[in-house]
Amino acid sequence: MIRCFILLLFILAGCSDSNSPKSDISVSVQKIDTIVNLDSSVNSVASSIYQDYTNYWIVIADTGLKYDQLLKQMLVLNEKVKLPIDSMGRFYNRKKDLIALPDNDEDEMYAGEYFPRRFESDFLSIEYLNYYTSSSKEKVMSIVAGVFINESSADSVLTQIRNFKSSAFKLKANLYTGCMH
Repeated sequence: MIRCFILLLFILAGCSDSNSPKSDISVSVQKIDTIVNLDSSVNSVASSIYQDYTNYWIVIADTGLKYDQLLKQMLVLNEKVKLPIDSMGRFYNRKKDLIALPDNDEDEMYAGEYFPRRFESDFLSIEYLNYYTSSSKEKVMSIVAGVFINESSADSVLTQIRNFKSSAFKLKANLYTGCMH
């Protein structure tokens, strides 16, 4: 890619008009330096993009296609395990068949849309499973019992959940944690 830029630079330098001073050669050298520096900038941008992702352990208490059933199970888990519920202001919009923020939410970009839980937390919430694992089908919902940096923290919550829900599991996910606006 750098070679293409250098070649393009020499082609453009050769296309200059005959009245231009001979000092263009030093300008071209400066441009080549800039292109070489661009390569490190590209690496820096790529590194920055990679930093917008974080590996987390997600504890899933249960999955299903019916929001009302999962909500009932989540309320029972809340009572038994004493994990708080945080819906992040979302609810199940029956007309849209979607877990969504209210249509009049202050976040205009995501108002009326699904906005996932994507940072470390030990709250119960109902989420779309395909956000956390690509092996899930669209519209499969899950009761998330926490998002954890440390696997040991996830294991601790998973043990508590399994006392009431033997099918609970954890998975590792690389979540986008950068700006979504």
